[in-house]
This record gives sequence, structure tokens and C-alpha cells, in this order.
Amino acid sequence: MNKAIVTLVVGQKYRDLWHSVARPSWEHYAGRHGYQLIVFERLIDDSPLGLERSLAWQKLLTLRQSELQHFDQVLWLDSDIIINPLAPCAVSQVPIEKVGAVPDQALLSHPSLATAFARNNGWQAGPAALSRQFYASNNLSAPAGYHLNSGVWVASPRHHGELFEYIYRTHQQRPHSYFEQAAFSSEVIGRGLHQFLDPRFNTLWLEYRVAFYPFLSQVPAMNPLCIAIALRNAFFLHFAVLAEDMKSFDPRVVANFDTIALPSDLSAKIEIGWRPPSVKPS
Repeated sequence: MNKAIVTLVVGQKYRDLWHSVARPSWEHYAGRHGYQLIVFERLIDDSPLGLERSLAWQKLLTLRQSELQHFDQVLWLDSDIIINPLAPCAVSQVPIEKVGAVPDQALLSHPSLATAFARNNGWQAGPAALSRQFYASNNLSAPAGYHLNSGVWVASPRHHGELFEYIYRTHQQRPHSYFEQAAFSSEVIGRGLHQFLDPRFNTLWLEYRVAFYPFLSQVPAMNPLCIAIALRNAFFLHFAVLAEDMKSFDPRVVANFDTIALPSDLSAKIEIGWRPPSVKPS
């Protein structure tokens, strides 16, 4: 089966971040699992429609591009993702006629993390009710009690290219649509196309920060270690609205279940960062 990893990286800031931080892990993953890596570094649609809303929508046009027509399936990844070197093949989990994706906030939606979910969303009624409200606020019927995070998906140019372009050209961006996410969720789930991916294929760094690492705003030196721990538990670690944190990724940090190893310069920063403000180094 011919398969590709595809992303869109437009603008020097995003190109620099992807090439310096994400690309090595993507190339390793592509080599292990036989993907071709295709990176669009230009706008696919520079018409008024393409320019008046977030560039995130343009991922929906990639399946129609000539570069992808000979591939059976495509793995889309937002550019702000780091891949665990041991991650399994995502495409192999998805029948060719289905669209593989992970529900949004899959980790925080677990009942044991209800307090963190409520704090993150300012919402007490739970994930299913929040998803129904999400659809309603975008004038969409709720096809299910969840919605998808469209930063990672598996789809087929032959089976889904026309549908994805239809979503792009028919739906509008609204204040609470999370760019294309509401439209994507409504159409894919509503048409019975959704195939659940293992949630580890789209682990949101935001969820880890909210649930487990709320201290990072006070001790930012801990970012590299906490990112390494989150990546150990994830297949794909997605930084989403916290893309700046991605710069803190340090491949020198080892965080296994029985071993933690830090470079000396990072250990020193963490030690200084943990000292209360009133305590001065001797």
C-alpha cells in the first residue's frame, strides 16, 4: 500500500519550528513504516476564501492535490507534532473507506479527570454535553456526543478527497468552530465515516499541562522533562494552542518508566527554578 505523511507549513516561523524540532521524528517514523513525507510550504488556495480564514482549513484540500493522487491512504499531521520513535503505524488501523481520527480532549474526557476537564473548558456538564453545545453553537446537528480533533487524521484521496473539498467550500468559519474542526466532525461522523484511532495518536500537550503539570508556568525549566514524559506515553504529541512550548523539547532528556536522565545544564536550571523566591543561592 502506498501511503504518505502530509502537512502544511506556511510562514518562516512555522517552517523554522517544524524543521528544527518536528522533522527529525517525522523522518524517523516515515522510514520505519514506509511512508513518503510530503510537505506543502505554500498556500493551496490563495483566493479570497482561502485568505479570509485560518490556513488550517487548507488541510482539507490536500487530498485533491496532484502530489497525492497515487497514494492509497494519507496520514495528515499538523506541523506542531512530535512523534514518539516507537509509535506504531497509524494508517494500518484504518480501513481505506473510513476516516481515522481521535475525539478532541480524549485524555481529559476520562471520568477520573473530570475536575481538570471542567477547569480547562469552564464547563461542569461533562464532555458529551460540551460536544452537543459545540455543534449547536455552529448551527450544526450533533451527530454524536463527541467531536474530533482534526490535527491528525487518516483518509484516502480516492474515497475522501471530494468530500473534504466539499467541507472546505461549503462550511464557514465561526467564532467557536475551532477553524475547520466543527465542520469536519459534523460531516465525517454524520456520514458514518469515522474510525476511532488510538487516542495516543493525538495526545494534546495542553491536556497534560492542565491535568498533571499546572506548575510549569512557575517553573518553565521543567518543560523539557515534562514534555519527555508526555511523549513517552503518547504516539504523537500535539502542541496545538501551545506551539511555543514545542521549542522546549530536548531530545537529550531521557524519561523512561525506571530512568530519568537530564543534561547537566537543564538540571541546574530546574534546581534554580524550584527554589522559592525568598531563598537565594548561597
